[in-house]
Amino acid sequence: MTAGRDLKRAGLSFFGDVTAGITHDIRNSLAILKEISGLLSDLGDAAGEGGTLDAERVKSIAGRLDVQVNRANATVGLLNRFAHSVDVPRRRIDLRETVAMVGDLAKSKAVRKRVSLEVVLPEHGLGVEGDPFLLEHVIFLLLGMTIESAERGGTVTLALSPAGPGATICFEGAGRGKVRMEGAVSHLLTLTGCTAEYEGRGDTLVLELPGRMPGKESTDHG
Repeated sequence: MTAGRDLKRAGLSFFGDVTAGITHDIRNSLAILKEISGLLSDLGDAAGEGGTLDAERVKSIAGRLDVQVNRANATVGLLNRFAHSVDVPRRRIDLRETVAMVGDLAKSKAVRKRVSLEVVLPEHGLGVEGDPFLLEHVIFLLLGMTIESAERGGTVTLALSPAGPGATICFEGAGRGKVRMEGAVSHLLTLTGCTAEYEGRGDTLVLELPGRMPGKESTDHG
């Protein structure tokens, strides 16, 4: 299988991985909403049999309902933002928004591995020119591998910083060499013009992003 076909399959796998994690979160919210519905039904039955409604309990249930609706709405909004990553193949990318979104997309991985995930963003806006989907893909892969290589109960940090005309994204939490630059990661690094290597004490993987990634220049700078 060619590198191009490998990368296309990896892209589909990326979409599938993200969708599976998000739909799992939505189903959790739906399960809680169903539980709340049962509680409301029980209250209605009790009132219908001549009982009285506990106002504080009703308010508590309404509060739980509101929390889950907001949670589900935020999850659907996250999926919507991710889905629109493929709308334009090249544009000005808001790195703060992108890194924050990828961090949110990877939260389910961190929960399953039982590690804390911290996302550190610069105070001011930061952008580069390139393909948003490819960049999201490489960040997600590196973050996912960092999470999987981290010790249970530990902390993984995803930190964005400006660097010359581009930026750096640091992944901390995995031991030296545990995140390997091969397969889809290697292809994505080439396509985006990024480089990734370990620095510091050997437990910090640094992804360096150019100000303009390879490819045809875009006239849309949004």
